[in-house]
Amino acid sequence: MLVLEEKYVLHIPSYKYVDGQLKSIVSEKCINNLITELNNNAYHSFYKTNVKGYYKKRCFDEILITIFAPKENLHKKPSTIFIEWFREHNHILKQESMAYEYNNSLHIITL
Repeated sequence: MLVLEEKYVLHIPSYKYVDGQLKSIVSEKCINNLITELNNNAYHSFYKTNVKGYYKKRCFDEILITIFAPKENLHKKPSTIFIEWFREHNHILKQESMAYEYNNSLHIITL
């Protein structure tokens, strides 16, 4: 039996907050870049879901990518891939912070 003990949930915003308004930033090309990088690091099975997020009294659409991985992994961790991807694309995403979950703990990084 295969047991995948590591759980990552990557939080991808679908909107940016500009001049008091939420503006859509959904870009399949941008998200596909992340998926390609995950695949290049042997993460071939994961879940992509669309959810509603709430932050600072704002409601917005968000994409969650959930990954289960083995504890012993020779590849780059999904969190490292996500942080690098997010910083590289934040000129499009325009977020003040980013978040991902690792084994049921939420990690928030101020950008």
